[in-house]
Amino acid sequence: MGMAKRESAAADSIAARKGKPGGTVRVKENREDERYQFHKGGVPVSIEQPGGGITKLTAFLRNLSAGGLAFLSRGYIHPGSICSITLMRKDGRAKVVTGKVTSCRYLQDSTHEVGMKFDSRIEPSILLDVSDTEGRTIELPDLRGRILQLDDSKMDQILLAHHMKGSGAEIRCAGSVDEAIKKLGEEIFDIVFCDPSVNGGADPADMMRKIKSAGFVGPVVICTAESDQKKIAGATEAGAGHVLMKPYEQKDLHDLMIALHRQVGAVLTARAIYSTLDDHSTLEQGLAEFVSFARQAADQIETAMRKNDVAAVRNVCLHLKGSSVGFGFASIGEAAREAAESLDAGGGKMDGARAQVRYLGLMCRSVALRGKAE
Repeated sequence: MGMAKRESAAADSIAARKGKPGGTVRVKENREDERYQFHKGGVPVSIEQPGGGITKLTAFLRNLSAGGLAFLSRGYIHPGSICSITLMRKDGRAKVVTGKVTSCRYLQDSTHEVGMKFDSRIEPSILLDVSDTEGRTIELPDLRGRILQLDDSKMDQILLAHHMKGSGAEIRCAGSVDEAIKKLGEEIFDIVFCDPSVNGGADPADMMRKIKSAGFVGPVVICTAESDQKKIAGATEAGAGHVLMKPYEQKDLHDLMIALHRQVGAVLTARAIYSTLDDHSTLEQGLAEFVSFARQAADQIETAMRKNDVAAVRNVCLHLKGSSVGFGFASIGEAAREAAESLDAGGGKMDGARAQVRYLGLMCRSVALRGKAE
């Protein structure tokens, strides 16, 4: 068995013991950056030992983040050693990253896991797909977008805010149907969460009709302690897709919110999206202008979605598709391309493209200059 195969087998064996499948999936830990499993064999590594001398080897990569990576080695490598690793971008070009070994721990059969910190941060999206969340473990902090809670109970408002505290989602509250309709006309909401007992007991079916007539097309969750199944059935027949009975378990709420946020495109795993060209001093002013442009695009997308203005949304998508890659934001350009294609496939209607468009808007709002305060 060759070295790469032995290292791959070792990685699979370790992953199996930990109950983690292979492939490219996101690893969540208490760290600054998102870390992704990135299984690649035969990767060229050059190591300059602290005491002198250069060692060249081929390694098996285990994971990757914006700030570093980990690879498997058949021998011990001293922390502090200087590393140079050649990675292949998605476009087929080579990218050399340099850094220092920060850790080296024994795993099994003389195999060690080596941790490396980059000298300069990178954008993982140039090496692997970090935007596609299908098949990945989505967690509460990954949720974005807005939830409208229609409930006149202050205690229930406090409970929902408490249970969703660890998420990146925003919650707006409305104490009446009229207030909810007003808010739906002012902002983009991804999910409506409502209790039919608001204001002494509304007709659930009538409540649903009013929410739908306000132009809301996303998922509606009926959250109620109502025991009359006919009323609940009336709400579901009128368009409510989900029912959460009070009192509910926090885990049930989280599972439902994660599934619905994934459905509407309001899941974003990166805390901020940086340019891969931010070390080009000649582009510094241009990058600052692009960040401003992207955030304006996010506002334009929300406004157009609220008005169901497909032409305006498509125009923004094309502008982003045309310029994002040139400024080092390939993931934004790819999301814009997918959104535009979905709009075109929908024959001038927003319905089938809403999740892709919403995701693009959230990405644009997350664009930032590295090292700059938000």
